[in-house]
Amino acid sequence: MGLKHRLSGGECISGFEQAREDRVLDALTCALDQRNFAACYLFGYAVEMMLKCAYFRFAGVEPYADIGPHRAQARRQQARLRQTEHDLRAWAEALVEERNNRGRALDPGLAGAFLHHVLTIADHWSEVLRYHPSIPADSEAAEMCNQIDELQKLYPLLWN
Repeated sequence: MGLKHRLSGGECISGFEQAREDRVLDALTCALDQRNFAACYLFGYAVEMMLKCAYFRFAGVEPYADIGPHRAQARRQQARLRQTEHDLRAWAEALVEERNNRGRALDPGLAGAFLHHVLTIADHWSEVLRYHPSIPADSEAAEMCNQIDELQKLYPLLWN
C-alpha cells in the first residue's frame, strides 16, 4: 500500500500542528546537512501550516474537527481577493483582520512582531520553490530558522 493511502483520517488542526512540528524538524535536519534550499522550502511550508492553524483555531474550529470545509471557504475568499492558498502575507493579514473584526485585536507590538516575522519568511519562500533546482541559500535558511523560532514562541498568543 502506498504512503498516501496509509495516512489516517481527514485534515484537522491537531494533525496540521504535528505536521508543522515534523516539517520544522525536517528543515533543521536539511540545514544541518547543508541542504539549505530544502530547509528554506520546509521552513516556509511549516509557517504556512502555522498560520492556517492559528487562523482556524481563532475562528473556533475544534482541534480534531475536519478543517476541509473551512479551508474551502478560505480559498473562496482568497480567490475573490486574487490571493493564493499559499500566500503567507494573506494568511497573516487575515488573522490580524479577523481578530480586529471580533474586537480581540492583538497588542500592537505583538502584531508588528508577528507580521515582521511572517513577511521576512515570505520574502524568501513561495510554494513554487519546489519546482526549481537548488541554489545556495545559507543565509536565507539561517534567517528563516530564527524567524520561525520567534513565530513558534508567539503561536499560542495568535489564537488565544
